[in-house]
Amino acid sequence: MQVCRDIKALQKLCSKLEDIAFVPTMGALHKGHMSLISKAKASGKKTVVSIFVNRAQFNNEEDFNKYPQTEERDLSLLESCDPDIVFIPSEEEIYPEGFEKQVIAGKVAKEWEGADRPGHFDGVTTILAKFLNIIRPEVLWLGQKDAQQVAVVANMIRNLNFSVSLKVAPIVREADGLAYSSRNVRLSKFDRQRAPEIYRGLKKVRAAFEKGERQSSSLESILRDSFKEAGLPNPEYAALVDSRDFSLVKEASDSSLAIVAMCLGKVRLLDNFKMKEEPHEW
Repeated sequence: MQVCRDIKALQKLCSKLEDIAFVPTMGALHKGHMSLISKAKASGKKTVVSIFVNRAQFNNEEDFNKYPQTEERDLSLLESCDPDIVFIPSEEEIYPEGFEKQVIAGKVAKEWEGADRPGHFDGVTTILAKFLNIIRPEVLWLGQKDAQQVAVVANMIRNLNFSVSLKVAPIVREADGLAYSSRNVRLSKFDRQRAPEIYRGLKKVRAAFEKGERQSSSLESILRDSFKEAGLPNPEYAALVDSRDFSLVKEASDSSLAIVAMCLGKVRLLDNFKMKEEPHEW
């Protein structure tokens, strides 16, 4: 495992590798990240992992400042899955003085996370476009937990003709169903105990779908009623969308996705559930 902090040095290293799989992260690694890296390694490709807390995708300075910075711990965890290269650039290395270019995320980024976090997805597409240009991977691995981000990045890859295949790993969950997230450590004991109710509500939606319910309004009511019965706060959003473009659907289908964003205390949690599991590849 080689740690690199310089773009030119990284480009030199990558130029000597064939068939690169790239896993971008913002650090504060957990089992979800480890699963992504393990899948990339298992594919037989050389694996590059980035650790970069991208200020450009935070619309809230306080949220950026609270994001865990755990480089020493992250590197220790990465040794166990042994990627070929770990790229840990400084902010100045990625965004030097005078940097002006930005990749606009487009229509798929307008609603949901895009509406609640203005500029967030523009920050995501900008940093990933830079990383793809620097590393030139054959495969990009992302996690299903950030489902709208997956759709945004897939759209960017198509529109800008990046020669990269996008693969998506399923959500990794804790034993009680809570999706792994770097933010989970900030949950109070009370909120951590009730957080799995988000997943239980999503499972009720899919159970109703499997029994034949197709009306999105009915499925959304099942989800919101489940949250209410569990004593959870009103979600920022809870909806049935098309998994490719994140538009609302009137009737759910196998490709539909139930999506949720909810604040428990000061911690904002995201989760989603496909109506039918399918290969995670775009």
